[in-house]
Amino acid sequence: MKIGIVTQPLLNNYGGILQNFAMQYTLRKLGHEPITIDYILTMSHGRFVKVWLRNLFYNLFHSEKRPVPRSRVLKTRNHHFAHFVKSHIATTDIVEKYSSKLISRYELDAVVTGSDQVWRPCYNRRVLTNMFLDFVGKRTKKIAYAASFGVDYWEYKPRKARKCGELARRLDAISVREESGVSLCRNYLGVEAIEVLDPTLLLSAEVYKKVCSNVAPSGERYVAAYILDATPEKVALVEQEARRRGVATKIYGADKDAELSIEEWLAMFRDAEYVITDSFHGCVFSTIFRREFAVIINSERGASRFISLLGKFALTNRTIIDANQGSVPTEPIDWQEVETNLKKYQEHSMTFLAQALGR
Repeated sequence: MKIGIVTQPLLNNYGGILQNFAMQYTLRKLGHEPITIDYILTMSHGRFVKVWLRNLFYNLFHSEKRPVPRSRVLKTRNHHFAHFVKSHIATTDIVEKYSSKLISRYELDAVVTGSDQVWRPCYNRRVLTNMFLDFVGKRTKKIAYAASFGVDYWEYKPRKARKCGELARRLDAISVREESGVSLCRNYLGVEAIEVLDPTLLLSAEVYKKVCSNVAPSGERYVAAYILDATPEKVALVEQEARRRGVATKIYGADKDAELSIEEWLAMFRDAEYVITDSFHGCVFSTIFRREFAVIINSERGASRFISLLGKFALTNRTIIDANQGSVPTEPIDWQEVETNLKKYQEHSMTFLAQALGR
């Protein structure tokens, strides 16, 4: 079966790209041919001309200059991410909008929406209904796998909620990534959903170790910090733990200027003595690589994601609510319990996916 995947744009987000890699890997393992619709956010022609002229004239009369856009593309991939996508992920040609023509052009038998926060309005203002597969016709199977609202409260405006509810009821099977998503689907969209794992957690550590096998093991002990929203308090917490252990620190973020390739990013978790992160997927890969870790809850990006994930593996004691007042958990993790729970959720998630696709 040829399966299209709709997800957040494959830009400068390690976790976002790796969840798509894992989704494709899993679908291939089930015998399918996946391809990700490579949507990229662009300005309309009219908007581009307006911004170009406005900034050009502004620069003629002001000493502080505004950038004059060179293309309609609003965001581009860092070269590290672009290389990984080209090497490891099957994609369509870049598209500026989702269209029913994609179904016929790529001969898709099914379309899967997910994972990541595909159903969070603030991250999908222009394409929210697309994330509910409004462009996919009745003859094509429509599935939501590990779709995420990101938060445990309702953010949709009434008109958008009604439209997305109509579209959700047309889906053939629905799963969400967080426990709270089950309630949001039932209470606000009028559909039933089940909770499944983020695609990254469907693969073993051995798969990711193979991906980063070209990165030599680190020759030093260090505390790894993958921090999306850096603050002096978070950095101080990392440095404090590194001093306590007598090791180095390695602090990284993720944006268009990201320094690490995806392979190097994976190896950072693989080789770390301890991990401190405020990222959902930072938490995921600490778990996959069996690294002792602490999670600084990142409420603005969606706290329920962390709580739901950690609750599955009895790891809620790894959280830090306030970096300025919290302390890093040092008690060892019971990895046997984590492994037992992980296998249970993997089987549950794979069963949903196989049944939804008709296998």
